[in-house]
Amino acid sequence: MGVAELTKRLGEAKPDMTRFLVPESFTPFYFTPIYHEFTRAEKLRYNQLFGLVYNEQFVFYESTLSRYLLTPVLENNRYASLHGIIREFRADEMQHAELFSTLNRCIDPILYANSNLNFIQLPAAVHAMWRFFAGRPEWFPFILWLIAVLEERAAYLSRGIIKERDRLEPLMVEVYQAHLADESNHFDYDEALLDRFWYDNRSWVRSVNAWIFQHVFTEYFTTPKRTALRVVDKWLEAFPHWCSRRQELHDALCKLDDDSDYIKSLYGPDVIPNARSQLAAQPEFQRRQSLLCLLGIC
Repeated sequence: MGVAELTKRLGEAKPDMTRFLVPESFTPFYFTPIYHEFTRAEKLRYNQLFGLVYNEQFVFYESTLSRYLLTPVLENNRYASLHGIIREFRADEMQHAELFSTLNRCIDPILYANSNLNFIQLPAAVHAMWRFFAGRPEWFPFILWLIAVLEERAAYLSRGIIKERDRLEPLMVEVYQAHLADESNHFDYDEALLDRFWYDNRSWVRSVNAWIFQHVFTEYFTTPKRTALRVVDKWLEAFPHWCSRRQELHDALCKLDDDSDYIKSLYGPDVIPNARSQLAAQPEFQRRQSLLCLLGIC
């Protein structure tokens, strides 16, 4: 079934909310001692909320990518050699953003009645920053490495969901299976963009962008912070007896920045093998030892 047809069918489908949405090991609390105090119902609700977050991430990144990076490239004749693949790439990303937003409305129609994003909430200044970076790939090609890392991790996530399909919500499995089928072409698109905007760029631009990548990556893509804490607060609405331990719950997540098992679950050698090897091969990233150590390749 194609993505467009699947998106249409989700509008009338009914999810099985007795099932988890993602493997438990794909959620931050799984790596904390406090998770083992949760009842089955508490684990289920937390898992379902974090499954919605994963879907929101796809909505955010794929709509942002298509609007702020791919569209400006298409509108610039200097990049005419890329226009063919970029049109295909943009069409895929726009379809995927709609697919995942529809999936979230299917799973929780009340929460997503008025917005596609509820847990991912960027301040206007941060949103403007991402738009500024993405619209200038010749000056800020670090964003292409972020895309490469996140797309490879997305493929790993999809494979993990498909692997545990017998215990997960069927519609969730079907959507991630359809998404994975499209992702194989995206790795070629990523490489074409890196060839044009990273490998052919000036050495000082690459060096500055390696520094930017390190700081953006560690701030937004490692330790559970803003989005993960919003999930906790939403979860507490269903289990108010935990409210007295709210700070303990938040602290447990914040401590994961020192948890090697948690970081490995995000960016380990079995999660993003290609991106890890490519980053480690770049002289500009070889000088960012703390970044490489964070990824376990120092």
